[in-house]
Amino acid sequence: LKQTLQSKVTLEEMAHHFGFHPHYLIELFKKDLGTTPMQYLQSLRLEKAKEYLEFTSYSVQEIAELVGFTTPYFSRLCCERLGMSPTQIREQMRTVVGKDIVLEQDFVIGSQPSIY
Repeated sequence: LKQTLQSKVTLEEMAHHFGFHPHYLIELFKKDLGTTPMQYLQSLRLEKAKEYLEFTSYSVQEIAELVGFTTPYFSRLCCERLGMSPTQIREQMRTVVGKDIVLEQDFVIGSQPSIY
């Protein structure tokens, strides 16, 4: 998977790999996943990039390269798809992780009354 994420992959290569015509592969993806093969690959790359942002100290440029994007494209894609720059995403993910969750005193799980 790591190699695939870093490599430039074309629709034709994907179709050949699965033994389908490119247009048929697009139809299958749209029917089953609601997206195109290339958009699906882009989503996988973005998810992996988010993991790198959260759990590594790689630079934004290194992460972009690891998932097969140029740095400017990666930054633009993050802003368009996730509403934040890669740096903002990293900061948000790191500030949320490790914080205690404080529930209101009257918080009840489901419909069962609190026993306290």
